[in-house]
Amino acid sequence: MMKSLSQRILLVDADQALCELLTRFLGDAGYRVSVLHRAAQLPVDIRSAEPDLVVMERRFPDLDGFTALKQLRGHGDATPVIVMSSLADAIDRVIGLELGADDYLAKPFVPSELLARIRAVLRRTQAGVQADSPITSGYAQHKQPDVCFGPYRVVYASRTVLRDGVPQCLTESQFALLAVFAQRPMMTLSRSRLTALLQGGIRESSVNVAIARLREMLPGDPAHPHWIRTVRGEGYRFVPDPAHVSAGVESSVDMDS
Repeated sequence: MMKSLSQRILLVDADQALCELLTRFLGDAGYRVSVLHRAAQLPVDIRSAEPDLVVMERRFPDLDGFTALKQLRGHGDATPVIVMSSLADAIDRVIGLELGADDYLAKPFVPSELLARIRAVLRRTQAGVQADSPITSGYAQHKQPDVCFGPYRVVYASRTVLRDGVPQCLTESQFALLAVFAQRPMMTLSRSRLTALLQGGIRESSVNVAIARLREMLPGDPAHPHWIRTVRGEGYRFVPDPAHVSAGVESSVDMDS
Protein backbone atom coordinates (compact mmCIF):
# COMPACT_ATOMS: atom_id res chain seq x y z
CA MET A 1 0.00 0.00 0.00
CA MET A 2 1.08 3.57 -0.63
CA LYS A 3 2.78 5.34 2.25
CA SER A 4 2.80 8.88 0.89
CA LEU A 5 -0.84 9.95 1.14
CA SER A 6 -0.37 11.84 4.43
CA GLN A 7 -4.05 12.74 4.54
CA ARG A 8 -5.57 13.14 7.99
CA ILE A 9 -8.40 10.98 9.26
CA LEU A 10 -10.25 11.79 12.48
CA LEU A 11 -11.72 8.60 13.95
CA VAL A 12 -14.58 9.25 16.38
CA ASP A 13 -15.71 6.14 18.28
CA ALA A 14 -16.05 5.13 21.93
CA ASP A 15 -14.80 1.60 21.14
CA GLN A 16 -11.08 1.83 21.98
CA ALA A 17 -10.26 -1.62 20.59
CA LEU A 18 -11.83 -0.78 17.24
CA CYS A 19 -10.04 2.56 17.17
CA GLU A 20 -6.69 0.86 17.77
CA LEU A 21 -7.33 -1.66 15.01
CA LEU A 22 -8.42 0.99 12.48
CA THR A 23 -5.59 3.33 13.47
CA ARG A 24 -3.04 0.64 12.63
CA PHE A 25 -4.82 -0.39 9.44
CA LEU A 26 -5.31 3.14 8.09
CA GLY A 27 -1.80 4.07 9.19
CA ASP A 28 -0.42 1.20 7.13
CA ALA A 29 -2.46 2.55 4.20
CA GLY A 30 -0.62 5.86 4.49
CA TYR A 31 -3.07 8.00 6.47
CA ARG A 32 -2.39 9.99 9.60
CA VAL A 33 -5.07 9.03 12.12
CA SER A 34 -6.19 10.87 15.24
CA VAL A 35 -8.81 9.48 17.61
CA LEU A 36 -11.69 11.04 19.53
CA HIS A 37 -13.81 8.98 21.93
CA ARG A 38 -16.60 11.50 22.64
CA ALA A 39 -18.97 12.88 20.02
CA ALA A 40 -19.66 16.02 22.07
CA GLN A 41 -16.06 17.15 21.45
CA LEU A 42 -16.31 16.89 17.67
CA PRO A 43 -17.31 20.48 16.76
CA VAL A 44 -14.41 21.80 18.89
CA ASP A 45 -11.70 19.21 18.26
CA ILE A 46 -12.21 19.14 14.50
CA ARG A 47 -10.79 22.67 14.32
CA SER A 48 -7.54 21.61 15.99
CA ALA A 49 -7.25 18.27 14.19
CA GLU A 50 -8.04 19.78 10.75
CA PRO A 51 -8.81 16.36 9.24
CA ASP A 52 -9.38 15.68 5.57
CA LEU A 53 -12.16 13.27 6.55
CA VAL A 54 -14.05 12.16 9.67
CA VAL A 55 -15.10 8.56 10.35
CA MET A 56 -17.73 8.66 13.10
CA GLU A 57 -19.80 6.15 15.04
CA ARG A 58 -23.57 6.71 15.11
CA ARG A 59 -24.10 6.15 18.86
CA PHE A 60 -22.23 7.50 21.90
CA PRO A 61 -22.92 7.53 25.66
CA ASP A 62 -22.56 11.33 25.83
CA LEU A 63 -24.27 12.47 22.64
CA ASP A 64 -26.05 11.04 19.63
CA GLY A 65 -23.71 10.98 16.63
CA PHE A 66 -26.36 12.54 14.40
CA THR A 67 -26.64 15.46 16.83
CA ALA A 68 -22.88 16.01 16.58
CA LEU A 69 -23.08 15.81 12.79
CA LYS A 70 -25.93 18.32 12.71
CA GLN A 71 -23.95 20.70 14.94
CA LEU A 72 -20.92 20.32 12.68
CA ARG A 73 -22.86 21.19 9.53
CA GLY A 74 -24.71 23.95 11.38
CA HIS A 75 -21.37 25.63 12.06
CA GLY A 76 -20.66 25.59 8.33
CA ASP A 77 -18.03 22.84 8.48
CA ALA A 78 -18.03 20.87 5.24
CA THR A 79 -15.40 18.26 6.21
CA PRO A 80 -16.43 14.92 4.64
CA VAL A 81 -17.98 12.52 7.17
CA ILE A 82 -18.48 8.77 6.96
CA VAL A 83 -20.93 7.46 9.57
CA MET A 84 -20.52 3.86 10.74
CA SER A 85 -23.17 2.07 12.79
CA SER A 86 -24.90 -1.21 13.54
CA LEU A 87 -28.15 0.78 13.09
CA ALA A 88 -28.00 0.38 9.33
CA ASP A 89 -31.66 0.20 8.36
CA ALA A 90 -32.81 2.28 5.39
CA ILE A 91 -34.43 5.00 7.52
CA ASP A 92 -31.31 5.54 9.61
CA ARG A 93 -29.12 5.71 6.51
CA VAL A 94 -31.43 8.25 4.88
CA ILE A 95 -31.45 10.41 8.02
CA GLY A 96 -27.66 10.34 8.22
CA LEU A 97 -27.24 11.33 4.58
CA GLU A 98 -29.86 14.07 4.86
CA LEU A 99 -28.05 15.51 7.89
CA GLY A 100 -24.89 15.86 5.85
CA ALA A 101 -23.02 12.54 6.00
CA ASP A 102 -21.11 11.74 2.83
CA ASP A 103 -21.40 7.98 3.31
CA TYR A 104 -22.90 5.46 5.75
CA LEU A 105 -21.16 2.17 6.55
CA ALA A 106 -22.94 -0.66 8.32
CA LYS A 107 -21.22 -2.51 11.17
CA PRO A 108 -19.71 -5.03 11.23
CA PHE A 109 -17.45 -4.36 8.27
CA VAL A 110 -14.02 -5.40 7.09
CA PRO A 111 -11.39 -2.63 7.31
CA SER A 112 -10.72 -2.86 3.57
CA GLU A 113 -14.31 -1.77 2.86
CA LEU A 114 -13.88 1.29 5.07
CA LEU A 115 -10.61 2.07 3.28
CA ALA A 116 -12.34 1.84 -0.10
CA ARG A 117 -15.09 4.20 1.05
CA ILE A 118 -12.57 6.66 2.48
CA ARG A 119 -10.71 6.73 -0.82
CA ALA A 120 -13.96 7.20 -2.77
CA VAL A 121 -15.15 10.11 -0.61
CA LEU A 122 -11.73 11.79 -0.72
CA ARG A 123 -11.61 11.41 -4.50
CA ARG A 124 -14.97 13.19 -4.79
CA THR A 125 -13.81 15.91 -2.42
CA GLN A 126 -10.52 16.42 -4.22
CA ALA A 127 -12.31 16.58 -7.56
CA GLY A 128 -14.37 19.41 -6.16
CA VAL A 129 -11.36 21.56 -5.28
CA GLN A 130 -9.26 21.16 -8.42
CA ALA A 131 -8.39 24.51 -9.95
CA ASP A 132 -9.64 23.40 -13.34
CA SER A 133 -12.95 22.08 -12.03
CA PRO A 134 -15.98 23.69 -13.74
CA ILE A 135 -17.78 23.65 -10.39
CA THR A 136 -15.20 25.01 -8.02
CA SER A 137 -12.61 26.88 -10.03
CA GLY A 138 -10.78 29.05 -7.55
CA TYR A 139 -11.90 27.30 -4.36
CA ALA A 140 -8.41 26.30 -3.33
CA GLN A 141 -7.08 29.79 -4.03
CA HIS A 142 -10.11 31.45 -2.38
CA LYS A 143 -10.41 33.68 -5.46
CA GLN A 144 -14.02 32.93 -6.34
CA PRO A 145 -16.08 35.95 -5.21
CA ASP A 146 -19.04 35.35 -2.93
CA VAL A 147 -22.46 35.28 -4.56
CA CYS A 148 -25.40 36.97 -2.84
CA PHE A 149 -29.10 36.48 -3.56
CA GLY A 150 -31.98 37.46 -1.30
CA PRO A 151 -30.89 36.82 2.31
CA TYR A 152 -28.26 34.28 1.20
CA ARG A 153 -24.50 34.48 0.64
CA VAL A 154 -22.53 31.68 -1.03
CA VAL A 155 -19.03 31.71 0.50
CA TYR A 156 -16.74 29.70 -1.76
CA ALA A 157 -13.66 30.00 0.46
CA SER A 158 -15.31 27.93 3.20
CA ARG A 159 -17.92 26.21 1.01
CA THR A 160 -20.65 27.64 3.24
CA VAL A 161 -24.06 29.18 2.63
CA LEU A 162 -25.15 31.92 5.03
CA ARG A 163 -28.71 33.19 5.54
CA ASP A 164 -28.62 36.62 7.17
CA GLY A 165 -25.13 35.71 8.40
CA VAL A 166 -26.18 32.33 9.88
CA PRO A 167 -24.58 29.17 8.37
CA GLN A 168 -27.06 26.82 6.75
CA CYS A 169 -26.86 23.04 7.00
CA LEU A 170 -26.14 22.05 3.40
CA THR A 171 -24.34 18.87 2.49
CA GLU A 172 -21.24 18.96 0.30
CA SER A 173 -23.26 17.73 -2.69
CA GLN A 174 -25.96 20.36 -2.11
CA PHE A 175 -23.34 23.10 -1.96
CA ALA A 176 -21.74 21.81 -5.19
CA LEU A 177 -25.12 21.87 -6.95
CA LEU A 178 -25.85 25.40 -5.73
CA ALA A 179 -22.36 26.51 -6.80
CA VAL A 180 -23.04 25.31 -10.35
CA PHE A 181 -26.15 27.48 -10.50
CA ALA A 182 -24.69 30.48 -8.66
CA GLN A 183 -21.82 30.71 -11.16
CA ARG A 184 -24.31 30.63 -14.07
CA PRO A 185 -27.20 33.01 -13.20
CA MET A 186 -30.07 33.08 -15.69
CA MET A 187 -28.58 30.20 -17.70
CA THR A 188 -30.85 27.25 -18.44
CA LEU A 189 -29.06 24.01 -17.52
CA SER A 190 -30.38 20.64 -18.60
CA ARG A 191 -30.17 17.58 -16.38
CA SER A 192 -27.40 16.11 -18.53
CA ARG A 193 -25.45 19.39 -18.38
CA LEU A 194 -25.77 19.51 -14.58
CA THR A 195 -24.56 15.93 -14.36
CA ALA A 196 -21.52 16.80 -16.48
CA LEU A 197 -20.72 19.92 -14.47
CA LEU A 198 -20.94 17.96 -11.22
CA GLN A 199 -18.45 15.44 -12.65
CA GLY A 200 -20.31 12.32 -11.63
CA GLY A 201 -21.30 13.62 -8.22
CA ILE A 202 -24.95 13.06 -9.13
CA ARG A 203 -26.82 10.76 -11.50
CA GLU A 204 -28.97 12.34 -14.18
CA SER A 205 -31.98 10.42 -12.88
CA SER A 206 -31.47 12.00 -9.43
CA VAL A 207 -31.23 15.64 -10.53
CA ASN A 208 -34.91 16.43 -9.96
CA VAL A 209 -34.81 15.05 -6.41
CA ALA A 210 -31.54 16.84 -5.61
CA ILE A 211 -32.95 20.18 -6.79
CA ALA A 212 -36.16 19.66 -4.80
CA ARG A 213 -34.11 19.07 -1.63
CA LEU A 214 -31.91 22.10 -2.35
CA ARG A 215 -35.02 24.26 -2.75
CA GLU A 216 -36.24 23.09 0.64
CA MET A 217 -32.94 24.22 2.18
CA LEU A 218 -33.23 27.69 0.59
CA PRO A 219 -36.76 28.96 1.19
CA GLY A 220 -37.57 32.31 -0.40
CA ASP A 221 -40.33 34.86 -0.74
CA PRO A 222 -43.72 33.08 -0.99
CA ALA A 223 -44.45 35.29 -4.01
CA HIS A 224 -41.33 33.85 -5.69
CA PRO A 225 -41.13 30.32 -4.25
CA HIS A 226 -37.90 29.14 -5.84
CA TRP A 227 -34.54 30.66 -6.66
CA ILE A 228 -34.04 27.70 -8.98
CA ARG A 229 -36.82 27.72 -11.55
CA THR A 230 -37.98 24.90 -13.80
CA VAL A 231 -37.89 25.75 -17.50
CA ARG A 232 -40.40 23.48 -19.20
CA GLY A 233 -38.80 20.94 -21.49
CA GLU A 234 -35.32 22.44 -21.05
CA GLY A 235 -34.02 22.17 -17.49
CA TYR A 236 -33.44 24.59 -14.62
CA ARG A 237 -32.44 28.22 -14.25
CA PHE A 238 -31.00 30.08 -11.25
CA VAL A 239 -32.81 33.42 -10.81
CA PRO A 240 -31.01 35.47 -8.13
CA ASP A 241 -33.26 38.50 -8.73
CA PRO A 242 -37.01 37.79 -9.13
CA ALA A 243 -37.27 41.01 -11.18
CA HIS A 244 -35.58 39.14 -14.02
CA VAL A 245 -38.61 36.87 -14.28
CA SER A 246 -40.94 39.75 -14.98
CA ALA A 247 -38.39 41.06 -17.47
CA GLY A 248 -39.10 38.34 -20.00
CA VAL A 249 -38.41 34.79 -18.82
CA GLU A 250 -41.61 34.10 -16.91
CA SER A 251 -43.43 32.79 -19.96
CA SER A 252 -40.94 29.91 -20.26
CA VAL A 253 -40.66 29.17 -16.55
CA ASP A 254 -42.88 26.87 -14.54
CA MET A 255 -43.35 28.95 -11.38
CA ASP A 256 -44.81 26.03 -9.43
CA SER A 257 -42.10 23.45 -10.11
